[in-house]
Amino acid sequence: MRITVFECPHCKSLHRSEAKMKKCRDACKAKKKKAIERKKIEKEYNNLMHYPRLNATSIPHLIQLCKEIAKKVWDVELDFTLDIRYSNQVSNTHSAPVGDVRNWHGEADKPCGYAGFHGRIRGTCQGKTDISGSNFFNGAQNFEKGIVGINTGSGGGGRFSYDVSLFLDDFPLIKKNREIYEQKETEIQECIYNIEKEVGIKIHQDPKVIEWAEHAGRLNVAIQQIEEKLHSVEYKSREYVQKTYRDEASRLQEKARQELAQLEQELGYVRGIDKVLTSGNNYDTILS
Repeated sequence: MRITVFECPHCKSLHRSEAKMKKCRDACKAKKKKAIERKKIEKEYNNLMHYPRLNATSIPHLIQLCKEIAKKVWDVELDFTLDIRYSNQVSNTHSAPVGDVRNWHGEADKPCGYAGFHGRIRGTCQGKTDISGSNFFNGAQNFEKGIVGINTGSGGGGRFSYDVSLFLDDFPLIKKNREIYEQKETEIQECIYNIEKEVGIKIHQDPKVIEWAEHAGRLNVAIQQIEEKLHSVEYKSREYVQKTYRDEASRLQEKARQELAQLEQELGYVRGIDKVLTSGNNYDTILS
């Protein structure tokens, strides 16, 4: 017996009637259209999350772009500051540049950090109260939904404060501008060195400068001689003071010995009188 079946052109499922096949076909078409629309929305959303990092030319510009994205996507007023410093080794234990690896356990065969910025992010958000500060960031890291490239801690509400890491490789224009800055700084330092070198050579070859240098040399010799004389005077002064003190001390010691001898003599006389009085003798007898 021959059975006629109808195949859906989209999901390839078989149906006994053409009507059921058409119903499946229409459902598949709608599902496919919805999937295409969802992918389009996801792509647009993903592009928005990457837009600040790919277009920012500086840190202030990055902050401004993030504020604009927050208003456009979440309809909130986002305001924040980045208190960060540049480092050649920003830790990659919790986050890493887009496409690179983290290294939570410090494995030897993986990078232990990347060039970038690390510090603190502080801010506020006004609008939807159910969105915490960290929900705006951490894209492509922990939450897969925030702005990509600004890697923060989690939690918090309308007012937030977290540690933050930004890897230089995630911000191509900022990276390019930093390289230009470093190159210009190197060129300026080299220019300053060459100018100082050239000026130094010209100065040392100037007859007037040579004359001044010779005069300065003579002055240095004279100063050295004066310092030596001062040292000699100081030494002799110390010797004189020490000798004077020794002579005065000897004189005072001699005077003290004489006074002590006189006191001892007087003390002996008093003790003699006391002895006579205690023995019962007449005081007049003692005096006679």
